[in-house]
Amino acid sequence: MGEWERLHEDRAYRERTLPALVAQHWDRCEARGLDPMRNRLPALDGVEFQQVKKAAIKLYAYANRFIAQMMGHMRNPDTAFALFDRGGCLMKLYGSEATLESLARAGIARMTDWSEEAIGATAVSIGLEHNVPLEVSGPWNYCRALIDRAVYFAPIALEDEGRGNRPTVFGGLAILLPMADAKKDYLMLAAAAVNDIDLHIFMANTLHQVYLEEERGMITLDINVHTGKTHILYHNTGIFKLFDIPHTDLYFKPVDVLFDPLPRNREFWALVQE
Repeated sequence: MGEWERLHEDRAYRERTLPALVAQHWDRCEARGLDPMRNRLPALDGVEFQQVKKAAIKLYAYANRFIAQMMGHMRNPDTAFALFDRGGCLMKLYGSEATLESLARAGIARMTDWSEEAIGATAVSIGLEHNVPLEVSGPWNYCRALIDRAVYFAPIALEDEGRGNRPTVFGGLAILLPMADAKKDYLMLAAAAVNDIDLHIFMANTLHQVYLEEERGMITLDINVHTGKTHILYHNTGIFKLFDIPHTDLYFKPVDVLFDPLPRNREFWALVQE
């Protein structure tokens, strides 16, 4: 009998072996009748995924920039980063082409659902629920689909004044590795990466609050260094008064939804291209 099978069949052994929080969630999965034999991760459909991505656009934008920079410093070609929304949907995978192809063959891809309801207890589902960094690797994953994968997860969360400064979890970041490459220190890397993302979001939100009610119209643009595409990062309420247009959600929209493209607005586009 393998380790994973023993953990499922011998509850006393499971309670001695697994961390208490992980064992607690295994018990809950069993009580809910979740099938541990699932070999593939379920996926959202295209419409559902677009709704998830729209709701998590700020998280996606800030984490995407940071993780793309991190990947340039990774030396293990089998390392992958996975960005999740608060519900456990895998929004984006980062890694080498060979690694992404290998993960796809294992059923690990964008749009897959890592919630406990879909796949049982994982580092992602437990970490999101309890707002804790967590490693759940190999046979410690409740579902068979992940028993050959080491998963190091850290949630992305910020204190929320509207909730008495209690943290609000926006999603999280996981490092995925084959079990042969599993190392405990990867959890520290995931937690450190998330701390940087948290700080970035906090500082940007603080700046936004400073000039939100400024009478002069203010707008901040983001230019993707890889694609050259320009998006609206932040804006204040004054921008609508300046252009005499109705209030609308412009965050992370293409800049040409507000400014007509060339040949109009030549001076504006010349500034953007500098």
